[in-house]
Amino acid sequence: MRCDKLQVSCTHFLDRLPQVVGAGIENPQDLATLRSYLSSKPMFLVLDNAETILDPGANDAEAIYLVVDELRQFANVYILITAHIDSTSSKTERDTLPPS
Repeated sequence: MRCDKLQVSCTHFLDRLPQVVGAGIENPQDLATLRSYLSSKPMFLVLDNAETILDPGANDAEAIYLVVDELRQFANVYILITAHIDSTSSKTERDTLPPS
């Protein structure tokens, strides 16, 4: 899901999500409407340029973050978030992947 072209609002995020995953559901108010579809098969969701929708200063960013966190609770939904962030920020937490 390309996030840099998405209007920053939870409503727009929820409108775009079923289109991206192929759910065929229009105007969901929350993930409850999508729950049966989202849990029906494995999914790999990429939120590309997510800094635009998850920036703490953006409108509705906290609501979008909560939806993403709820998506993370599905055992079969895998999420990859790409974001351009300031790598020198002392507030940034990073997970280090061990060598394979």
